[in-house]
Amino acid sequence: MVCLGLLVMSLMINGTVWKVWGLYRDEARFKQEIIRAKADAIMVEGQMLLAKDPQYIERLAKDKMDLVGENDLVFIFQN
Repeated sequence: MVCLGLLVMSLMINGTVWKVWGLYRDEARFKQEIIRAKADAIMVEGQMLLAKDPQYIERLAKDKMDLVGENDLVFIFQN
């Protein structure tokens, strides 16, 4: 019983128990970060597929940069 008590006290004083507990906590945190990174990678892959589509690029150019297509009719009004 005394030897068991000394072993537990030695582990606590040495910090081994705290180190192991910290490693388990870090493992859980790393697993969560890996899951989040995989989800982000899937989202980026989807965006890359969209960016390769010429119709998507054309729509973005028209919406964001106010560009017009080759066969589009443009009206210019004077204020």
